[in-house]
Amino acid sequence: LGLLIDGFNEMLSQIQERDAALQTAYDELEKRVEYRTQALKIEIADRRKAEQAVWESDERFKLVSRATNDAVWDWNLVTDSIWWNEGFQSLFGYAASDHPVHADGWTSRIHFDDRQRVLKKKYNIVHSEENVWSDEYRFQRADGTYAYIFDRGYVIRGDAGEPVRMVGAMVDITERKNSERALQQQLTRISLLNQIARAISQRQDLQSLIHVVLDHLEKRLPAEFATVLMYDAKAGLLTASAVHGQNTAVIDSLDFLNPHSPCTPAFLGLDSCLTGTTVYVGSNFNSDAMAPLRKAGFNSIVASPLIQEGNTFGILICGRTQREFSSGECEFLRMLSEQVAVAVHQARLYTQLQSAYNELRQTQQGVIEQERLRALGTMASGIAYDINN
Repeated sequence: LGLLIDGFNEMLSQIQERDAALQTAYDELEKRVEYRTQALKIEIADRRKAEQAVWESDERFKLVSRATNDAVWDWNLVTDSIWWNEGFQSLFGYAASDHPVHADGWTSRIHFDDRQRVLKKKYNIVHSEENVWSDEYRFQRADGTYAYIFDRGYVIRGDAGEPVRMVGAMVDITERKNSERALQQQLTRISLLNQIARAISQRQDLQSLIHVVLDHLEKRLPAEFATVLMYDAKAGLLTASAVHGQNTAVIDSLDFLNPHSPCTPAFLGLDSCLTGTTVYVGSNFNSDAMAPLRKAGFNSIVASPLIQEGNTFGILICGRTQREFSSGECEFLRMLSEQVAVAVHQARLYTQLQSAYNELRQTQQGVIEQERLRALGTMASGIAYDINN
């Protein structure tokens, strides 16, 4: 019996020790669970904050996308999918279903002359340590025309530095580009006007002066055809003083450009030009003005009067078969005609002065010759008187 009791007590002691160990393990497990629970709560809270921040960021991105007139884009570099905001439709006129959903849809709309340059620069940024890209290029609208675009983007990279996304916006700078081009063209025309003014100021011969003007217009404006018709107010006729042009066969076929075949202003529909009005005829104009030139293939023609002291003494005419004369070019020709009119007037005055000087010299020589003859006659009379007496 004593042995049984001792065995039972030993077993009980072992059970108590096991229970104590289990309790200790249980308490440790509870502590770990509580610690992990707190950590999970913090992790969940942080994740919710991150998700909230991402949601707020996405909402701000969407709001900005709606508020701007720019074409905002988001390019997933992993899947090659592109998201666009509504600005893409308003800027380029495409329907929502026509938005490019992959990079090749965007690439195909870049002007051919700009495409390789833009793609190379963008590729180099994406596959480098830089994150900011920008470029200017021409992008095709839905109607087939091209808009000048300033595009800029930012590369978003993963933890290992690999490119995963790129977001950016396209800004239409067509109006600015057109203004810059117009300003540059205006500066070019002013420079050309100054060059012509200097060139003709050094010439006093009328024909030489006119040829210099027409040569500059043909090569620098440029114009495929240019002429100056001098107007005889008494006869009411226009006579070609000089003609420059690329197609000599066409020019030779126009009789009124022959100096020996003058024409009336009405024949060319230029009666209004004689009153000081610059006449412009374009390909879309329904007008009888300069009909012979239009029949010869010149679709854009400008005629500007040469006026001095209120009287029209000539007309400067320029023509093109393809490209229309711009309003700036028409204004340039009007200003040039004023310079030419002054130069022609000065050349005429110089010619008149030269003629008057030559006549004066001839008169003086005649007077001197008469005085010599008179002196010789007097001398001969004196000698004859002396001989007779």
